[in-house]
This record gives sequence, C-alpha cells and structure tokens, in this order.
Amino acid sequence: MRHETGNIVEIKDEGQAVVACRPSLFCARCTVLGVCRRAEDGRFRLVAVHNPLGARLGERVRLSSPPGPFWLSVTLLLVLPLAALLLGALVGKLAGAFLPLGIHHDLLAAVAGIGAMIGSIYLARFGIRAFPRVTFMPEICEILPGDAYSEDNDGY
Repeated sequence: MRHETGNIVEIKDEGQAVVACRPSLFCARCTVLGVCRRAEDGRFRLVAVHNPLGARLGERVRLSSPPGPFWLSVTLLLVLPLAALLLGALVGKLAGAFLPLGIHHDLLAAVAGIGAMIGSIYLARFGIRAFPRVTFMPEICEILPGDAYSEDNDGY
C-alpha cells in the first residue's frame, strides 16, 4: 500500500476532500486519470480523496492507496495488451495456415498480433474511464498532529 502526506485544502460533499501533496516519483508513472491535478503554483498536486475519518480543513493527513485499483490499472494497461498480442498472433497464424489468403502465415500472425494489441490498448484507455472516478481515489488513513501550514510540513 502506498502512503503520502498532505494538507486538506478543501472539503467536498459525500465524505470527500481535496489534499495538497508534493508530487513524488510515483506521480510520473501514474495511469489514473482525473483523481489529481497540479495546483496553480505548480509545486503541489491536488488529490481528491475519500475522507472516512472526517478530517477538517487545514489538517495534515496521511493518505493510503489500496493495491486493488493499482492492479486493475496494471491488468487493463499491461496484461490485456499482452494477451491480445498473443491471441492475435495465434489467430493470424492459424488463419494464414488454413485459409487460402495468399499471405504468408508468419506475416499474417505478426500483423494480426500487433493489430490486436493496438486495439486492446485503445480499449483499455477508454475502458478504464468506464469505472467511476471514486474507484481509484486514495483515502485518508490518519490525521497527523502538528501545524498543517508550517514549512516543515510541505508549506502549503
């Protein structure tokens, strides 16, 4: 489980809040769209989070990201295209071997595999948007003591 710390800058309806966090190395490789955005000053990420602890505006909190949504993203964006590549190559190889298409079966396998992989990448990119945004939201797991607005605490 991944943990970050930040300060609550906005309280939303339905047990949600917005937390200002410093971008980490994990942010650069994140595949989740729409859960966070860059703050106006560019130094922070504003992350929409679940607020089950009822944290208030200005409090410093620790966020956790459960592994479930991460593995769902990995499956959709990595495993699905790999499976489509292999399945497309198999179908192309069999079609080229048993049907009189006039194309060598290895060439047809390569074209079908790559085509299936590219198609699955587009399906995965749009398919991940079919899930509600709250599926990928981290949640507040701890309210931290101390002054939320001090420079030692990210200075936001």
